[in-house]
Amino acid sequence: MQKRLFFTYYVCSILCLIRCVSVNAQQIPEINQTAFYTTPNKNTTISEILTAWDRGKFKQLAPSILNAGIPHQYYWLQFSISNPANQADSLIIEIDNSRLNQVELFEVCNDQVRSLGRMGDFYPFKQRNFLHKSFIYRTALPPDRKKNYFLFADQIGHACIIPLKLYTAKNFNSFTFRDYLFDGVTYGILLFVSVLSLLFFLTSRYYLYLYYSLYIKTALVWFMSYFGLGYQYLWGSYPFMNTLMAPCMASLNILLNMQICQFLLKLKKSSKLLNNLVNSIKAVLLATAFFPVFINLNKYGYTVNHLYLVIFLCTILLAMLLVSVLVIRFALKGSLEAKVYLIASLVKAGGIINLALLELGLSPAISHMEGLLQGGIFVEIALLTYALANRYSIFKVKTFEKVIEAHEKERALISKEIHDSISNSLTGINYGIADITRNIDYLPEQKLKLKKILDELGKLQVEARHISHNTMPDYIKKNSIADIVEKWITDTRGKTNCREQRSGVQINFSANQQLINFSEAVKLNIFRIVQELVTNILRHSRATQADLLLSFGKRELTIIAEDNGVGFTPRDGDGGGMGIKNIRSRVELLDGNLSIQSPLHKRSENNGTAEAENGTTANGHGTLIEITIPYRNNSLNNKNGYDY
Repeated sequence: MQKRLFFTYYVCSILCLIRCVSVNAQQIPEINQTAFYTTPNKNTTISEILTAWDRGKFKQLAPSILNAGIPHQYYWLQFSISNPANQADSLIIEIDNSRLNQVELFEVCNDQVRSLGRMGDFYPFKQRNFLHKSFIYRTALPPDRKKNYFLFADQIGHACIIPLKLYTAKNFNSFTFRDYLFDGVTYGILLFVSVLSLLFFLTSRYYLYLYYSLYIKTALVWFMSYFGLGYQYLWGSYPFMNTLMAPCMASLNILLNMQICQFLLKLKKSSKLLNNLVNSIKAVLLATAFFPVFINLNKYGYTVNHLYLVIFLCTILLAMLLVSVLVIRFALKGSLEAKVYLIASLVKAGGIINLALLELGLSPAISHMEGLLQGGIFVEIALLTYALANRYSIFKVKTFEKVIEAHEKERALISKEIHDSISNSLTGINYGIADITRNIDYLPEQKLKLKKILDELGKLQVEARHISHNTMPDYIKKNSIADIVEKWITDTRGKTNCREQRSGVQINFSANQQLINFSEAVKLNIFRIVQELVTNILRHSRATQADLLLSFGKRELTIIAEDNGVGFTPRDGDGGGMGIKNIRSRVELLDGNLSIQSPLHKRSENNGTAEAENGTTANGHGTLIEITIPYRNNSLNNKNGYDY
């Protein structure tokens, strides 16, 4: 599952990058060189702007994308479009920024000026000329003609980035379809992973998965608000929502990122100073998240908006730098998941830091920001999902380890009680009766009865000793797996002979030379697997012969158990009886594989039907169970280490 998720995200990241390249390839002649002009007067008319243009007051824009940082004046952009073709073109002009307070485009041709429309976040979404997440203007250009355009932009107090793009109507429709399709795939996968993480939380009650689910949800809403889909589909009738949602969700997302980092690194125990520093930054992020909820920034001018945005962006920069330092510091102490988390954090930190510098006007603007950020978020979520899914697997393994450990402790207590109490008591009774028998004369019939009682006591002693050894064999620490299994099978043969079972199962055991030393925990689990296999054969198979093989290969141990009994066919959806379920659980704990073939052969007698374990039937006889256990997991203790 982890590999499939990682592969899916990797493919989607590549597709996001391909999207950026394909979008660029679909654009027709680029817009001619762009110039800009600033004015403190919002009511400056287009006639005054044309006069300023004629007087050469506009400055050439290099690069072609305007990044004004957080402006305190109003911007006018001038650009021109020419049509060298022999036929008229229907063109689409896109302002690829969905978060502008107010824009208005003027077209100038043959000294005639007309407005193509006024739009922006200050107006309901339905008032736009074209229902699109970006600001879209339609125009037409006759053959061998040239038109000048002047764009008014009111973005005072907010990050002002204005990429201009030009398309034919056909190319734009094709691009829009692919663009929205990618958005749907992106946000659909993010939503799926957030729900999956929430299910992990409900299953394990481990709060890390709840934080991660909320982290992805806030990232989803943040992206939707930052790139216009939220305004288009969710809160289009409430312009103030578009101003507050992006910084609010961004702050909460970074806060949850720090919470996950704090949780994984166990900062509360490892470093109180760093933990307090993280808590302080989280408090500031919480304040920046809810400030625009209570204060409508659209009603305030440059000073309030500029101060809020600078505090917001600087806090995010500090938070990302701190997360990077913390992860690098602790990654060297952790496992593979720690290194994956390190890469994911650096990818996220790099993208957010670049975005913050971009909005502050400290780095140049780039085209196709949405596609690049989507690719980056896919890489980050892929890595984090892999790490957390692997951590969830470890959580399940640890839970099962605790169950096994509790069972083994219980077995040890039972073994001790049997050895110290029952076995010793039986020995005392045996010696007492034997002493009485030697000192007192009895009739022959009475002596025969006493001899039978002593024989039964002897059998009980053997049985008690056998149960004690099987419950907690004391030779596991000192001997190899093959020796442990061979000794136990020898004892089991003696036990079956003592009981005079009607089955009379002949157990054949063989093993080659062991190639690797296993830890005590692994040896104990392998021994329990073999015990369960043989016990199931003795109790349920009705077999007369069984073969057990331990084969130590170069990379894995193979356990094969085969019998000529009635076989069994588990019911649909049933993993078998308790014995098979216990075997399966221990094999999973050792990262092994379990294969069951039953029945092996068809039956012809009794209509081909035989009764088996749990009331199931088998239309044949014989069972073959094959188990492989890789050597790479020859110690269970590595799963209990410091993860991050």
